[in-house]
Amino acid sequence: MNKYIEVPAIVVLTATTGLLAMTNNASAKKSHVAKVSKVRVTSKRVYGHTTKLATVKLVTTKNKTLGHSKANKKGNFIIKTKKNLKKATFKFKVSKKGYVSRTTTFKKISTVSKTQQKKQAPKPVIQQTVKSANASIPTQSTTSENSRAETIAKLKSEITQYQAEYDKINAPLADLDLQIENELKIVPSGPAAPEDYAKPEVIAATAKIHDLRAQKDSLYIQYGSIEQKILAAKKQLTLMGISQP
Repeated sequence: MNKYIEVPAIVVLTATTGLLAMTNNASAKKSHVAKVSKVRVTSKRVYGHTTKLATVKLVTTKNKTLGHSKANKKGNFIIKTKKNLKKATFKFKVSKKGYVSRTTTFKKISTVSKTQQKKQAPKPVIQQTVKSANASIPTQSTTSENSRAETIAKLKSEITQYQAEYDKINAPLADLDLQIENELKIVPSGPAAPEDYAKPEVIAATAKIHDLRAQKDSLYIQYGSIEQKILAAKKQLTLMGISQP
């Protein structure tokens, strides 16, 4: 005679509930990819920083693809573009397996039109002096105008200083590109036998390329930081009614 063992329904329900709880907890712990930062735009490239090894897609505000790349182990990435995006607004779509994707919009720094400059420009200050028997004492208006002049001079000096630092980085960047190109000639460019990759000169060249690219990434971060400082100083001058090239 066959005997059957009845499993109480409450046991099955408890197991199912526990499984759902584990699934929900796993989903809750899923992290977002990092928001794109340290963005720098040139005529043919866009640089930035996000989660390491994440895939970065560059699109227009209407979601038309402009280019894509993959962040390196430090989270830095470079996307080549055919379109000059210096004055454009665009979006980064970042994704990575095991992470929640994120879209970041990069807006161009708005410039102030000549009409706005006229509206924002301070009215001419009429300097007045109080005559006394011995000397003339500057009024508050004169002091305010002097302070404004000092601020303008300081901002222009900062721009000159930042521009010198900016130009100073260009030469090392070009030199690093040349060194990397020379080392790549030593490393096999296509399918090759394992022993070809084991050659001492190939191992040395591969290590050097890795080091040179790390140096290049570091310079690009400095480059972007300096560029942002220049733009910020120019924006302040523009808001004060001083036109910028």
